[in-house]
Amino acid sequence: MLYTLTVTAPVCRQADFRLDPAEQASLKNPVYILIPRRETGSDADVERFDPGATYLLFIEKDPAQDQFGALYQIDAVRTYYRAHLRSRGVLQLPSAADKGGPRDRVTPVVSAVNALCDAVKPADYIGKIGNLTGLMYSSSDPNLRQGAEDAITILKAARAKQQ
Repeated sequence: MLYTLTVTAPVCRQADFRLDPAEQASLKNPVYILIPRRETGSDADVERFDPGATYLLFIEKDPAQDQFGALYQIDAVRTYYRAHLRSRGVLQLPSAADKGGPRDRVTPVVSAVNALCDAVKPADYIGKIGNLTGLMYSSSDPNLRQGAEDAITILKAARAKQQ
């Protein structure tokens, strides 16, 4: 299955969580997600997308993409992505018409992701650590506090390796 998706706004990138984020090319539109035939089926834990829906995606380049050209007769030069942890990396966002239910479950997740990504935007180590520490102590969301603490630990370990 090949999905063609349009990225409306990248929230953050893996490089934002590094000490010295290298300049990354922005995601080009459209983004292609290829789900190999061997993974499809009713019990497969793969990404699923509905036409016209909006999603928060955690994507990464598919490490097997160099084999796709021969296997599936598709453009081997194109970059293909997969959701991180497959279906767990796909969060369908409720539409404005949805009241309660899914919106109430999704809004805290989107808010936490935005807060964590905003905290790591500074290019310098001190800015990242300061923002993450502030987030860790000011948030009432235990998952967000844990995410900030984990990011601090990773950044400190990376800095120790540099020195």
